[in-house]
Amino acid sequence: MIRVISISQRTFILWVIGCAFFMEMLDSTALNSAVPQMALSLHQNPIDLKVALTSYLLSLGVFIPVSGWMADRYGTRNVFGSAIIVFLLGSIFCGLAPSLSTLVFSRIIQGIGGAMMTPVGRLILLKTFPKNELVNVTSKITMVTLIAPTLGPVVGGALTTYLSWRYIFFVNVPIGLLGCFFVFKFIKNDILDPNKLFDWLGFILLGSSLAGLLIGLDSITDPIFPWAMTQSLLILSASLLVVYFLYARHRPHAVVNTSIFKSVNFSLTTIGNSLFRISSGGIPFLMPLIFQLEFGLSALQSGLLVAPMALGMLIMKSQVKSIIQKFGFRNILLFNSIIVALLLTQLSWITIGLPLWAIVCLVFIYGLFLSLQYSTVNTLYYSLVPDSQVSNGSSIISANMQISACFGIAIAALILEHFLHSTDITHLFSAQAFRDTLLSLSCISMLTAFIFYRLPNNISESTAKGQS
Repeated sequence: MIRVISISQRTFILWVIGCAFFMEMLDSTALNSAVPQMALSLHQNPIDLKVALTSYLLSLGVFIPVSGWMADRYGTRNVFGSAIIVFLLGSIFCGLAPSLSTLVFSRIIQGIGGAMMTPVGRLILLKTFPKNELVNVTSKITMVTLIAPTLGPVVGGALTTYLSWRYIFFVNVPIGLLGCFFVFKFIKNDILDPNKLFDWLGFILLGSSLAGLLIGLDSITDPIFPWAMTQSLLILSASLLVVYFLYARHRPHAVVNTSIFKSVNFSLTTIGNSLFRISSGGIPFLMPLIFQLEFGLSALQSGLLVAPMALGMLIMKSQVKSIIQKFGFRNILLFNSIIVALLLTQLSWITIGLPLWAIVCLVFIYGLFLSLQYSTVNTLYYSLVPDSQVSNGSSIISANMQISACFGIAIAALILEHFLHSTDITHLFSAQAFRDTLLSLSCISMLTAFIFYRLPNNISESTAKGQS
């Protein structure tokens, strides 16, 4: 039920939720530019800093399905306000972190807060604004989430260059405190089901399997355990994931209801989207390393070269609807996967002698086609979700995006580490190793095209009328 409140109060609520989303997105994208300096400050190999990025994304992916249950049981305001507080505390801990292990733990705390903020924030919007205003409200929120990644690399680079990477986290403090004040002042605490039960066993099975896979991949490049134990962990984690799918098949109230995967088209879209995000998820991590460690640029200069990617994504967003209407979902996903793969091969040939304007243009074009793929698959995704599974489908889609990006970073780092160890070099990084890594990711993107090729030609043509 829509709460009857004044226009000014609704405006405040929109701003509060928009600022929370902006804070989370800015923080996520700003950190990439700071990785080399963070590694120097924490006395770590820059590649090992990947775990500071992946731990956050994995935490998001694992805890997003919990957010709906918490909102129903404890109330939207309480959960959203608490999420901001948790994210804020995680940010402070990150800024003060004396070691990589402390930073990773703090990023997990941040991820738990972020996992609650976004889905519960959208739920508050649904309960605050009438349906005839939701399109306009959603477009404003979407714009916020697109502008933040554009500014993130530049803001992160500037703070790292002129102050310290720690300020990337500290800037969240005033935004978070102000947000908490307005949340508890203006937002009603809607409780739908105070006795709602939660599938703790399913959550433990799914969460531990995903965490185990990530830790196992990380242990390959930065040995945490002996190799035999790492292999055992990966096999055990993969087995737990299979066990979860078997467990959830006949449980409609599982933490993630897997019955939706009975749809062949939904399953193919999920596999294709996962592979594509794995191929692209590591690029924002790799590019700052190339620009700073190979080119010798500052964090700010690196951020300015990465920012055109997000700018291209922002510009393409407004054109996706008409492109879908003209070419259809399957054609876009199929041929665009190939185009992105070819663009990755071009990115692999970025060298110190290449003019900056050429690098900017190439990164910008990559952002355009990356956005086209993301927006198209998201629109198709939601069109394939039955009305009876909107909440469950939304959780699966959101979690899939975060977890795929998480494994994208881990796999990119794993490939880079392999080529560095197989290259006879006298310093830590080599242009050839980066080039081979990007070419490998290009092959994964190309593989995605074979998955989308299996989709029917006329899949969900009616959904071209709207865009997610």
